[in-house]
Amino acid sequence: MKHKLGLFIFLISLCQSCDLLDAVEFEEPNRYEGCCGIQAVEDTIGKALISIPNAITPNADGKNDAFSIYSTDVLKITSLQVTEQNDLLGIDRSNIPVKRGWTQIWVPKNASGLIVQGLYNYTMTIQELNGQQKTLSGQFCAFLCGEDKVETIPMEDCLFRTQVDLNGHFNAEIPSQDTCSL
Repeated sequence: MKHKLGLFIFLISLCQSCDLLDAVEFEEPNRYEGCCGIQAVEDTIGKALISIPNAITPNADGKNDAFSIYSTDVLKITSLQVTEQNDLLGIDRSNIPVKRGWTQIWVPKNASGLIVQGLYNYTMTIQELNGQQKTLSGQFCAFLCGEDKVETIPMEDCLFRTQVDLNGHFNAEIPSQDTCSL
């Protein structure tokens, strides 16, 4: 026992006198890297205009809180896959009804119900009522309000749900109206 105590004291004094622990720096990865680097989606299927923002702020203020789709007609998402930037599956859903106007699709939360910020990739197949289908792919970023790393994002490239005009088109001159000060 006496030898173990002596060895323990020796190891502690050794660690205090060396810079080994100070030399190792850990940096948290920037989950926002690449955010808003891909345009928001604006496309048509048949006569329906579809708009999908490339940024959300899930802070429960009633604006820009969920991954959503805007449509000028009733449609159906026959398949949807959303993955995090490290290719972990966020959701895999099918047969999601899309109404005229905005349809909320998903709020990125983990199993504990906490918001998961960062860059997401999605692929969805949309179907018109007559059966015509189109596959759309894109990215969106979920920003947590007050995150330091948000400052590195070119926010002028981010388009939010609240920046869609009355005709369903994105307009960067419309303010995001979010209470989050990005």
